[in-house]
Amino acid sequence: MKKIVALFLILMTVWAAVGQEQAKNVILLIGDGMGAEQVRSMKYTAGEAAIMTQFPHQGWSMTHSLRDSVTDSAAGGSALSTGKKTINGRIADNEDGTPNETLLEWAEKHGKSTGIVVTVPITHATPAAFYAHAPSRKMNQEIANQLVYSGVDFAVGGNWCFFRPEKRTDSKNLIDSLKARNYQVVFNTNELAKIQQLPVVALLTENDPPKVEERGDWTTIAVTKALDLLSTDTNGFFLMIEGSQIDWGCHNNDFNHLANEMADFNNAVTLAYRFAQNHPETLVIVTADHETGGLTFDKKIDRLSPKKQQKKVLKYIHWSTGGHTAANVPVYAYGPYSALFEGVMENTDIPHKILKIWK
Repeated sequence: MKKIVALFLILMTVWAAVGQEQAKNVILLIGDGMGAEQVRSMKYTAGEAAIMTQFPHQGWSMTHSLRDSVTDSAAGGSALSTGKKTINGRIADNEDGTPNETLLEWAEKHGKSTGIVVTVPITHATPAAFYAHAPSRKMNQEIANQLVYSGVDFAVGGNWCFFRPEKRTDSKNLIDSLKARNYQVVFNTNELAKIQQLPVVALLTENDPPKVEERGDWTTIAVTKALDLLSTDTNGFFLMIEGSQIDWGCHNNDFNHLANEMADFNNAVTLAYRFAQNHPETLVIVTADHETGGLTFDKKIDRLSPKKQQKKVLKYIHWSTGGHTAANVPVYAYGPYSALFEGVMENTDIPHKILKIWK
């Protein structure tokens, strides 16, 4: 009987794979601090559900770190990038300091182009977890130095202060170091929009990037350019896009900041989704590193018309904390093998599934 069951499972696996496109490209979108209620907020602020909720396959990710039930972004990002849990504060390292290979590093090693687009410092915890290794997320200068030698083909974020000699304690000029490695380095979205080839690093602010109202089309320009350039690689690509400041809005219990950043992130997801529809060899995954704020909506809001929901949403929201929570976060997937991302999983399962698909 056991042999029959085993044979049946093998046949089902093979059958499920028949007719599937190869997942040559993977786009991983991370809404930092984005729990289920943050996703649902778009229904009340924009009058329509977030585009990710239309994806055919949905699941849940458990976000605890190695030693804590509540993760920080360093350990959460590292789990999503390496497939291994670590302690809070570490960047893609084990507890003993040994490095873990990231998805981006694996992709680089196997001839794929790679990209990162974020709306925080490019050395911030989540982006750093994909290209760097450090015992502390606070080591911005060292993380910036590692970006230079990471091999990433397309990187967009803030805080050029960590790359300028006059701002660094070691006086290194990492802008010159990037250029010496054939990177085009740009400092505003107008310059970024004109770039025609890889590699490129765009450092769009001196210090922490502002809210989306001041950033403008940063995300749209960066994601559009990333997809345009990375897709020229016949071996495929890996692109990580973070809706970074969702987390900042939730830390401050600032619903308007959250709502605007969710709309910006939704635009990024829409661009990735449309790209995948036109490039069926592309797998799109949307998830979060953790939930922030303990956001909930009073169920009475669902009794209102959409117009009244948008006008009165602030009266129906509740925050339980200014920090992170241990809540499971949603996972949405579209494209080849996206059914693998259904059900409840550890956050570390997500990169493992990606690697299995690639291999």
